[in-house]
Amino acid sequence: MAKASIFVYGTLKRDQLRGRMWPRPAQSVAPAVVRAQLFDFGSYPGIVAGQDWVLGELWSIQERDLAETFRVLDAIEGYDPRQHRGLYLRTEILAFPAHDGNDCHFIDSMEPILASTYVANDPSLLIRARRIEPYQTWNGLLVAQWPDSLTRIPTSLDDE
Repeated sequence: MAKASIFVYGTLKRDQLRGRMWPRPAQSVAPAVVRAQLFDFGSYPGIVAGQDWVLGELWSIQERDLAETFRVLDAIEGYDPRQHRGLYLRTEILAFPAHDGNDCHFIDSMEPILASTYVANDPSLLIRARRIEPYQTWNGLLVAQWPDSLTRIPTSLDDE
């Protein structure tokens, strides 16, 4: 069965506030990295184009579940697909999934996967945001990851 990939890096990750809001189960969820810059907007993150490695999760979704999944995720992320505008924009990005856990050179040997993701679209947020610099090593790469030690992690939707 055909599947599609979605890269998430913040509150939509499995262990975060919105990790249980996915409307359909994933076929798989694996750690992955993308090239971007990561920002902390207070209680949630955003990425923009950049050359840092950002660690997140790659969710594989069955194509038959994709429309419903995007309907829910677009609403969460404040994205209007009809007019391609909103707080975040849904776009495609090359993601590099981990394939065997500890291969420190996996980027060199791994084919990237084209995945959907949400990128920050509000320039006023970036002015006030804190950039999360790469600070930890993962599979031989220096990566940025949300949350970091300075992040205020929301415990409820009202806390955002």
